[in-house]
Amino acid sequence: MHKTRWGIIIAIFLIVILAAAIRANAGQDLQPPDTEAFESTAYTWTGYPTASGKWPREGVTIAVDPDVIPLGSAVMIWGEDGEWMGIYEAQDTGRLIRGRIIDLYIQDYAECIEYGRQTIYVRVITGVKG
Repeated sequence: MHKTRWGIIIAIFLIVILAAAIRANAGQDLQPPDTEAFESTAYTWTGYPTASGKWPREGVTIAVDPDVIPLGSAVMIWGEDGEWMGIYEAQDTGRLIRGRIIDLYIQDYAECIEYGRQTIYVRVITGVKG
């Protein structure tokens, strides 16, 4: 079952990347198909585990509004330029994370500040938990 889940994720990933490349070459919108725009910020080490009880990991952990994206969900993310960022897991929440905002965990404080606020494109992979 675990291998099947990752096989589905990889297949979705490849299809979406191919579709985005075709759209970009055709001069169309950079937003990957079937995604929603979110605002994103970054946060760093707090010294505490995430709301899901896991320790945060860069490139994996995101904080979300659980009313918008359920904790434990796998989330595909693209940058505002349509560039692939990765598959993350909704592991954390935050008092300022309300609505369509995602906070990316970045280990280095200076990189968090540099990240600032950006628009990202998101697809929640339903039925798949990280």
